[in-house]
Amino acid sequence: MNSQPTSAASQCSTAFHWKVTLLCLLTFPVLMALGFWQLDRAEQKRAREAALDAVRTQPPATLPGTDLAAIEEQRRLLLQGHYLTGRNWLLDNRQRDGQVGYEVITPFELSDGRILLVNRGWVAASAEPIAPTRQRRKGSTPCSPAGRRPVTIRCSTVAQRMPAGPK
Repeated sequence: MNSQPTSAASQCSTAFHWKVTLLCLLTFPVLMALGFWQLDRAEQKRAREAALDAVRTQPPATLPGTDLAAIEEQRRLLLQGHYLTGRNWLLDNRQRDGQVGYEVITPFELSDGRILLVNRGWVAASAEPIAPTRQRRKGSTPCSPAGRRPVTIRCSTVAQRMPAGPK
């Protein structure tokens, strides 16, 4: 037998340090690139927020009278027309402050005949579940205001019209 004591540290210190060093050399550039990527994303978000703030301070555009394709996101719009009453859609399973409810979507007909969908807001769900549209009782869906009226909204997205049918 060998009478000299051998320490475990002297046997694996070289191999252990090389593995750790190699791991650090490989991960350090990746972590640095991720850090710079996060800084770049933060700058992009600041620029987008500044652009949205500039759009929000503009006076409302009037519809009809403005090209929909030229309207920026989050631009305020002054609509002239009327709600199409009795044609509400309820987007189910929306939560606000821990309470379940619905987003109310109502078509709005502009005075030039075009129709836009307007999100009129959130309503709390009743304890009794709402039945399908055909079986829904009167009063379970929020009523749309009747008559022609100006409405100020904020444009979230403008969808491009798709061609009807195959080419």
